[in-house]
Amino acid sequence: MVYQRPLYGIATLFLWMKVFYFMRIFRDVGHLVRMIFQIIRQMRFFFIVFAMFIFAFSTTFYVLMADSSDQSWT
Repeated sequence: MVYQRPLYGIATLFLWMKVFYFMRIFRDVGHLVRMIFQIIRQMRFFFIVFAMFIFAFSTTFYVLMADSSDQSWT
């Protein structure tokens, strides 16, 4: 039950990506959809580095904000 809602969210995202993929057959929007997918593909290395920064800062703040009297997280 806990994992059901995030799984539905991810499935919905992939469903909409599939809809955009099928919209490539239309002449008016096909080039726009292809351009969006190319931009996403080119930004993948940026997203990897960005995710590493987010992870680094989140672990840093987790360690800094942990209550020193509560040692249950170690």
